[in-house]
Amino acid sequence: GPKGIGSASICYERFSERSWIRTSNTFVKLPVGWVIDSPMRDVAECIREKIYQPEFRSHEVLHLIDDYEKVKPLSKGAWRLLYGRLLFPSQYFDTVEDHYANERDIGKELYVRRFTDLISYEKQNEYFLKSFFRSIGLPVRDLNIPVVDWLVPMI
Repeated sequence: GPKGIGSASICYERFSERSWIRTSNTFVKLPVGWVIDSPMRDVAECIREKIYQPEFRSHEVLHLIDDYEKVKPLSKGAWRLLYGRLLFPSQYFDTVEDHYANERDIGKELYVRRFTDLISYEKQNEYFLKSFFRSIGLPVRDLNIPVVDWLVPMI
């Protein structure tokens, strides 16, 4: 496989802060929706969940990444994979799939609203993606990250 990405691990299909249950003094991982993938899957999903919130603060993402890297530093390949996962709008596909899978009109309407809500957060998502590497201080050229033309500021 690609060098520098790391080994596979057990991840959640869609990780969020609600993926674990807090007990009296610890957390329990729910064994639901697990897949074998790169650990970057869970990191990207956690970041994505923060971006699509009304009170989004980019420093929370930087703190999350700093905490993660204290345990396991990210390789060049892992940074590339993380960014690629953030570029892929999985939440849109999930919402559309859930809309069509729902048999009730009221359920379909809820997914239409969810989709509309997602679109309302796209400006902050795009801004975050444009400033991601600069705010972290990562050398994009050294990491060999391809330039995404729609994220390059127009001159």
